Amino acid sequence: MKSTKSDSASISLLVVGKPRLVLADGRVLPLERRDAALLAVLVLDGPQSRAALAQLLWPDVAPAKALTSLRQRLYRLRRDTGHPLVADEGQLRLADGVLHDAHPQAWAAAPADFDLLAGQQYGEAEALADRVQALRERWQLRRAEAIAEEADRLEARGDHDGAVLLAERLLVGQPLSEHAHRRCMRLHYLRSDRAQALAAYARCCDKLQRALGVPPDAQTQQLARLIEASAAPAAPSPQAAGASAGASSEEAPADDNVVDAEFSEVEDDKKD
Repeated sequence: MKSTKSDSASISLLVVGKPRLVLADGRVLPLERRDAALLAVLVLDGPQSRAALAQLLWPDVAPAKALTSLRQRLYRLRRDTGHPLVADEGQLRLADGVLHDAHPQAWAAAPADFDLLAGQQYGEAEALADRVQALRERWQLRRAEAIAEEADRLEARGDHDGAVLLAERLLVGQPLSEHAHRRCMRLHYLRSDRAQALAAYARCCDKLQRALGVPPDAQTQQLARLIEASAAPAAPSPQAAGASAGASSEEAPADDNVVDAEFSEVEDDKKD
């Protein structure tokens, strides 16, 4: 969880998955969809003017009435929680002392099928629906980046089991990303599981054929051929593992295109 300040927080705002508030006494309050959108915008987009938020949430009413609706909604949130969720300093922002889960550490840990404001639909208000969709797309991208960074960190440490679990989670949100499939292939190989590495390639072929009617690209096919032609890597000895852990980052493979020395010619672009 992350707070707007280091103060001890008495309330937690959860916008990943089903939006809700967790109060200091442990009570959980589900958020109405407009309340959820309002707070998610403040968390992810930062301070907003009252007029802009009111127009976003109530686009089909007069500005004065929209501002009244926003004021009433903020009052009701404070009354129901016993805590100010939003501060007004010329612009509205998330109040000090409110924890939230919209940060990379939480994103990497969230279940693969979680989404931002899960289950909330805003089809009747086009501008709000577009804004929430933009927030979701940005969250999905940042979440994928956070998971990939954690997978890279685990792989660099030699924790291929942990890294492959994260790699499989990446595939849930990126089923047509060949980079994500190559990551799984490589990590299964590094776990000394050549069969699973080739099974990962087969899944990649199947998904691309079903969705796009195309085979994997040359990089992915080359990686599969190299795995198929090679023996599974031997598990390192404790002494070798210790030496590897003590090596500098400059001595470690710099990119994820290296399975072992034989695979160093496979260029695996991280910008897929």
